Amino acid sequence: MFASSATSAFREPPTTWTAFSKDTRPTGSIPIKEAAGGAAPGKRTPVDSVGNDNSNKKKKSDDSVERKREALKKKGFLLYTGTSSRVTPIDLTFPVGTGRGRLCIGHCFRGRNCKNSISGTSCTYAHIDSLSNLSAEDKANLIAAVAATPTISWAPGCGPANTVHQLSSFATCIPPSLARPFIDSVTTHQPATQPIAIDSPPSPTSTAAQLTTASPLNITMEEDFAFRTKSSILANVLGKKDPVLSKQAPTSLKIREREILVDTLEQSVQDALNSKYGKATIAVSFMSEYVFRHIIPPLLTSGFLHPNDLQQLFKASFLAEQFLQLQQHYKHIDHSTAIGYAPYRHYATETTLDQSRTSAVSAALFHVGFSVPKLIRLLGGPHLATHRDVDKIIRTLQDSVEPSILRELERIFRHGSPKQCNVTSTEANFLEFYRYGNHASAVDNPEQLESVHAKDAKRGFTLVLDRRLLPFIRDLHLTPLGIVDLDNPWKSDRPVFDSSLRPKPWSMAINDWTNKNEEPQVRFPGSFVRLLHWIWNLRISYPTERILIGDNDITGAFRLIKYVPEAVPMHGYVASGYLGLATGQTFGDNSSPGNFEVAAIARQHHASFLWHHKPSEVLLRANEYVSNMRIQPVRPSSALQCFAGANYDSLNHGVFDSDGERLPPPFPHQVDDCMFADIPEYIRLTSAASIVALEDVFGPKHPCQESVLSIEKLDMEYGEDRLVVGQCPNTRRMVVELSPRRREKLLSYIETEGWLSPRHASMRQVATVMGMVDSTAEYFPWARAQLFPLHDRLRHAIKHAYTRAKADMRVKQNVDNLKRQLPQARSALIPSTVAPWQNLYGATATVSALTPSALQHSAS
Repeated sequence: MFASSATSAFREPPTTWTAFSKDTRPTGSIPIKEAAGGAAPGKRTPVDSVGNDNSNKKKKSDDSVERKREALKKKGFLLYTGTSSRVTPIDLTFPVGTGRGRLCIGHCFRGRNCKNSISGTSCTYAHIDSLSNLSAEDKANLIAAVAATPTISWAPGCGPANTVHQLSSFATCIPPSLARPFIDSVTTHQPATQPIAIDSPPSPTSTAAQLTTASPLNITMEEDFAFRTKSSILANVLGKKDPVLSKQAPTSLKIREREILVDTLEQSVQDALNSKYGKATIAVSFMSEYVFRHIIPPLLTSGFLHPNDLQQLFKASFLAEQFLQLQQHYKHIDHSTAIGYAPYRHYATETTLDQSRTSAVSAALFHVGFSVPKLIRLLGGPHLATHRDVDKIIRTLQDSVEPSILRELERIFRHGSPKQCNVTSTEANFLEFYRYGNHASAVDNPEQLESVHAKDAKRGFTLVLDRRLLPFIRDLHLTPLGIVDLDNPWKSDRPVFDSSLRPKPWSMAINDWTNKNEEPQVRFPGSFVRLLHWIWNLRISYPTERILIGDNDITGAFRLIKYVPEAVPMHGYVASGYLGLATGQTFGDNSSPGNFEVAAIARQHHASFLWHHKPSEVLLRANEYVSNMRIQPVRPSSALQCFAGANYDSLNHGVFDSDGERLPPPFPHQVDDCMFADIPEYIRLTSAASIVALEDVFGPKHPCQESVLSIEKLDMEYGEDRLVVGQCPNTRRMVVELSPRRREKLLSYIETEGWLSPRHASMRQVATVMGMVDSTAEYFPWARAQLFPLHDRLRHAIKHAYTRAKADMRVKQNVDNLKRQLPQARSALIPSTVAPWQNLYGATATVSALTPSALQHSAS
């Protein structure tokens, strides 16, 4: 019964049909069939040639005709929802003056077009654009006929309004009564329009067999979440046998039927379905509990409240007043400057956070109604990796990559990561993470945190917004940040997401919502062993040749894989006074390694394929890099050494197949590090293949983005020994040596940090040393034996601490039980009674001190 001042959809037009042709029509009833020539409107074959077949006339260009056809397809107020190629003709007759008329099916049905309109000739049937062009009697007949036909329905926004009364507005109570579940009185400031009789043919209640569903009006994105009265919702009256809403819905839809269904959805949903990047998927969704602060944006932007109501709201809610101030500030900022790659064109010289880009992104959030998925799809650019031509990438890799890997790669590039995540979060969970903040490594090093944050922002790995907008973003989750490698002289500072932290035992973190078993399998553990296996086989086939080792790195690694837009709000954080939203995979999610591994495996397969089948093309494309390649000369100390041999066995056959053809390298991948080895004759081709394969998988370099190949870490000087993933293999001696860097790091911690001097050590110190020794001694069996005492000490310390904590908990529980048995007057005696016993016998004696007999003795 609530409605706005919109004009009734049942208003009669001043004149009758004006779309008839001027010829005289015979008196009588002419049926309006569903399609010309007996074909169904939704199944007619598009006309290939337009206009007359007279060759003397000049035909219109294909582009002009196509544009005209697409424009005409958007017209029409009826939809064909049937699935059959032929349907029974529908008899629709309209008495118009002294004659009868037939509707033009091509003009009245959405998604179709009238061939006469395209060719420019006169159509013999009536062109009706909407119900408003019909008289009241004709309108009633058409509504009844459509309601009785299962395969025809109204196009969105074109059917009769499902209202009984038309009210201009309704007032709210000041202040609202919280004791009442709803407002029981509604008033209007203007007189209401004439109500429609309940038994009138246009009334939706006149046909009991109809099924009425409501769909929103075509509104702007700013109004998408605004409160709307019932009169602003149009009703689509569908038959009982509608293929989408009926109980016997089809298991699949044809292409044309799917297009018709998509046309009935909201524009934001259509954008998510039709976008090439960041496509929506039912496998990923994240929702949080909605509270009052989440409805402040739609409440204030809808114009729903009276000015007096706004003043009362501002007195009651500071956030409401703050939102209005932010809205007034950001409405003058052009959000379009944050769209695409242009805001990141100065990435090479950017050292701090770009304030103009942050303001534009914050203004864009207002534009999309505080919906983060809509914000991501609006901005695009590096947040969706729109520079990648996914179709071209898939075509390039289809001959070299396993089909299963290729399908996963296409899913990642078109939709994003993770593969499966449908979860909800509570407000209490959000508040616990909000109160926790960041880890001490980030809080105590604000300059380093700001530096790494600005580095991620300029690369487009994260979105930075005004922190004051945080309370109004729905479906948001915050994750603590930390910084690693702060004291590592060989590595740069790196931010990490602690996606496993739980501020409280009942809290839920990101890694509790995602399951690595549902993500692609991780295969990179053991990559270094696979490199050693390849080197061993090279030595079998080339016993007297130098074997050179090389590797190259990927910039960003995990961050190159983008999140599904619906999962971006789940990866919020606060840093340097700003709100951040990670759009690229973070270092900390358990779903990040598996989804990045798909691209790494695709690179391995493609590099081997290029090495074997396209060597000339590979060398030409990578000439910029391999032209500067250098081979280390043989050291004098190594010149006198003979090449260590490798034995041929059932598992190691060398690098030649049974036909004597050389096999390509396997290019094992350790996360972001691609490793390879080959003899001097092939090392240039091997290095070039790894570089070209990386470009083919992730796409070419964009002018506003850093190269996927890490130029900073690229070392084109190859020798017989090289530091690879922390290890130092030597192909002349066929051994793995302990690198000077790792030896220095381990000895420095044990000696300089005082591990050997104190008599006691914390469990964390023991675990740290044990992890360092375990990693260092991975390929030294004699050193691993030294870990056994550390393992025993750590196990003993953990067991002792657990036993003591459990005993203290049991004692505390007994104490609490005894306290509840005491009279209230005796409660004041507890501290003085327990203190002497604790001083003499410790905390475990507290229970005996609180026994009734002891308390009675103390009181006496």
